[in-house]
Amino acid sequence: MAVVVEQNRRTLSITWDSPPLNVLDIGLLRELDQALISCAEDSSIDVVLLQGAGDRAFSAGVDIKDHTSEKVPQMLEVMHGVIRKLLTLPQATIALVRGVCLGGGCEVASSCDFIVAAEESTFATPEIIVGCYPPVALARFSQLIGYHRAAEMILTGRRFSAREAQVMGLINRVFAINELDNGIQALLDELLGKSGAVDNRFSAVDFGLSGAQIGELVQFRRWFQQAMIRWSLALTRFGCCRRPARVVTVCCLILLHALSLFCVGASPQNDILIPMGVRNPIFRTWLWRSLLRLIGLGLPGQCSHIFWI
Repeated sequence: MAVVVEQNRRTLSITWDSPPLNVLDIGLLRELDQALISCAEDSSIDVVLLQGAGDRAFSAGVDIKDHTSEKVPQMLEVMHGVIRKLLTLPQATIALVRGVCLGGGCEVASSCDFIVAAEESTFATPEIIVGCYPPVALARFSQLIGYHRAAEMILTGRRFSAREAQVMGLINRVFAINELDNGIQALLDELLGKSGAVDNRFSAVDFGLSGAQIGELVQFRRWFQQAMIRWSLALTRFGCCRRPARVVTVCCLILLHALSLFCVGASPQNDILIPMGVRNPIFRTWLWRSLLRLIGLGLPGQCSHIFWI
């Protein structure tokens, strides 16, 4: 088994082991999903601790082998299922991060209530580098860390140190690697010293996210990501595309942009759907920047304000 579950009194520890960098493949995600289902039904658990095995990585993201057209639907279904369960889990959740925390791994960590990290850890959403985007980060990071910080993470894909991530509000506490165990134990003692009855009613629902709204968001992201996976291949192969193929891809991206505005704008009263389109300039910037790069116009970052129209 890639996922090991251990209970110590009121704390449940979930550890995944997928060397060398703990990438999240479909099988591992299914095991993690099942562990979270069991956890939600266990009233004896007050705190859930999630971590990757070893010191090199919390997780380097979702396995690239699961991004094929045949596997993408399964991967998205189980990945978003894990995110949804983390957001609605009645227990307090802690992500313990050592090493790199990238892409889907960063999205999983950010869905926990607390992130505690070693000083040497790094955080990033590098999907844009390969012509794609992080759907969960796009939907949630503006609320978590503010619009400008979210834009910097998503549109540049650069890595942030643990200290930088703490300053921007992405993570809670940072410790030297030799002090990390004591630091996490101190947080556990703080949480377990409080009322278990209160802890067991704590979830994302308390912040206004209903299960139905989260389900709608995940459903929309899944549909959208399926389309983007196909077209991202064209973006990554821009240098070897012939002109007709390039034109077809440009037309597809324009159509995709129009569809995204229509689908999201159709429910303006439901803010949970808004982050994918009209009300989220990060998405529009990413889409049009990809479009311009595809047709060879790649404008510098100083000109990015023209994308807001």
